[in-house]
Amino acid sequence: MTGLETAIILVAFVITAAAFAFVVLNMEFLKAEKAQSVISSSMSKASSAMLIDGGIISTFNQTGGDHADVDMVNLLFT
Repeated sequence: MTGLETAIILVAFVITAAAFAFVVLNMEFLKAEKAQSVISSSMSKASSAMLIDGGIISTFNQTGGDHADVDMVNLLFT
């Protein structure tokens, strides 16, 4: 009888451990999926264009020719 009781207890522990492992792995997969969606939405928001509500004042390094170089250090957003 002792061997049978031990086997029953061992099977109960194995089934309990398997159920616990399933729950833990399932929660980790859900966390990974949520993290992936957060990263994806953050990347889409971070890569969007900058919207400036107001004017920009800057100085030009060169005023001749077809183009002018803007001095990016002295930009002033109003």
